[in-house]
Amino acid sequence: MSSEERNAVGAIISFMVTIWIFGRPIWAKTTSGAYAAADGLQDWGRDVLWLMGGGIVITIVAMILFHIILSIVTGDTNPQMITDERDRAISRIGSIVSLVGASGGFISAVIALALGMEAVFAFNCVLVGMTGGAIASEVLRVALYRLGF
Repeated sequence: MSSEERNAVGAIISFMVTIWIFGRPIWAKTTSGAYAAADGLQDWGRDVLWLMGGGIVITIVAMILFHIILSIVTGDTNPQMITDERDRAISRIGSIVSLVGASGGFISAVIALALGMEAVFAFNCVLVGMTGGAIASEVLRVALYRLGF
């Protein structure tokens, strides 16, 4: 398993943990209508900032733990940290998928606003598009490594 493949698997794990810890409250508040209050968008913004900040911390911790556990399981105490053209090509493909997801979320938000939907719904479209694009990017990267791209 190359270092970039390890990083992609670690990123998927950290995304799932972050969504579980910080995304569920956003979903619960959205479905319960808690963001419909006068200061709802401000509350949503704070929750998303917690999601982003928590995601950064969880990603750092998950990457460190994942690399340590993988080194113990495989017995590889000195893993290679070399990236080559293949890694860069797979990373570029992953970046395109991530951008498509973010763009799709933004376009969905604009369409939602044009149709008269709530601003919180539109902001959630952007959030879901960006999150989905990032997860899809990492899953695709792992798949490309596994398929021998």
